[in-house]
Amino acid sequence: MVVASSPLNDLLSVFSMHAFVVKNLHTCDGLLLSPPSRNYGRTSFHLVSEGICNLEITGKKSLQLKAGDLVLFPRQMPHKLYDVEKNNASNKAGALCAYLSFDNPQVNSFLDVLPDIVLVPYIEKTKSWIDPLLKLIIIESDSPELPLIINKLSEILFVRILKYYIDNHQSLGILDLYTDSLTSKALSAIHKDIAKNWQLEELAGLCSVSRTTLANRFKKLSGMSPMEYLVWWRMQTAWKKLKNREAVIEVAETVGYQSVSAFSKNFKKIFGVGPGEVRRQHFAEFDPTKVENNQKNT
Repeated sequence: MVVASSPLNDLLSVFSMHAFVVKNLHTCDGLLLSPPSRNYGRTSFHLVSEGICNLEITGKKSLQLKAGDLVLFPRQMPHKLYDVEKNNASNKAGALCAYLSFDNPQVNSFLDVLPDIVLVPYIEKTKSWIDPLLKLIIIESDSPELPLIINKLSEILFVRILKYYIDNHQSLGILDLYTDSLTSKALSAIHKDIAKNWQLEELAGLCSVSRTTLANRFKKLSGMSPMEYLVWWRMQTAWKKLKNREAVIEVAETVGYQSVSAFSKNFKKIFGVGPGEVRRQHFAEFDPTKVENNQKNT
């Protein structure tokens, strides 16, 4: 399957991913990862670095993981990862254990199309990218003064897991839009010029198909029409800009709206809150006076 990398990169970018390593190259004995403080993006993964681990998942069959194996939980599930031979000092197991959070709650639109568990086995076709990442992780584990590097490597691991899943599965829900050779052309055009007053006929022409063919393909793959996707994508882009504390009126114009009220109506329809509220929320999070006061109180 050919991945339309540019639109997919755009998608991951607007969701603003953050990885946090909680166990690094040590046995995750009896570990139950705590979910992030927010109510969305509850995603975690493990990379076995050495030895053999057992993965016990509530309500599911246990799995045995060897060094190099990766397992992703798109939605947080109670689980334990422990050393198969924890009483044998010469066969100690280790793993990188991390969770990911996402700033944008719409991330669930693609996390929800993934299965409960995504397993990436350490085999010939995955060694080419698992080996160098694991090597870097081991190197950086000896330099704990820069945890940011480990966190960023973990973000890369998540993207590689996602790409592996996309490349090896046929039915991907909304992600099909990004991998389909026809719809990905329309997505590339929309992403490149988000403020343009796109018409279905023009998008169909860029894809060298009829309006009906393009509309049917969008509907079949995602449940959305091309114009509905345009609005949805504009709002995802707007969320990220508001998070970066850009003014509502400027964001509205950037994503193609002359009317702030029309923009706000569409934004609230998708996110359940108005753009002003999102912007104020992130202003509060980054209020330098609060940071200064917190530092004084510690």
